[in-house]
Amino acid sequence: MFSPACIASDYFKETALDNNVICNHWITSVADMPHISAQDRIMGLLNTGWYLFGDNTGGRKEIKAHDRICFYAKRTGIVAEAVTASKAEYSVPGDLHEYSLGKYSWAFKVESPRFFFEQPIIIDSNIRARLEIFKDRDLSNPRSWVWLVQGTHRLSQHDFRLLTTGIPR
Repeated sequence: MFSPACIASDYFKETALDNNVICNHWITSVADMPHISAQDRIMGLLNTGWYLFGDNTGGRKEIKAHDRICFYAKRTGIVAEAVTASKAEYSVPGDLHEYSLGKYSWAFKVESPRFFFEQPIIIDSNIRARLEIFKDRDLSNPRSWVWLVQGTHRLSQHDFRLLTTGIPR
């Protein structure tokens, strides 16, 4: 079961859940690797109840229980979302070493994963134009927006909802 929805707030600020728990919204990018596709890695990790970040992943020290995170498979779109169930710690559970590859050493628990590999949310020009994070940006130049799908970034509740459902607020 998903955590309660967050109450709307200013962009980039943490938002309060109905029960006064603070949550953030995140997007993280996942690329194919030589031995495993991005989709298989996302599904495999989320089905174990864990996700991994690398030493240089943005937000790895800020992510905490009750946050929401969505997963962008490179060249595909948003393919999954989950609720975080812990903060990230520098330790990889033994059964996740096949996913860590000695490169991803920050682990955090996740719950309530939702997958939409068959109907990914494609971040096309229509979606980009409706994202608050791009307000007042010239989106005709890919350099003004491509950074969003090249790492891990905090999102507003509005943008998270749009990226995980295709529907704003």
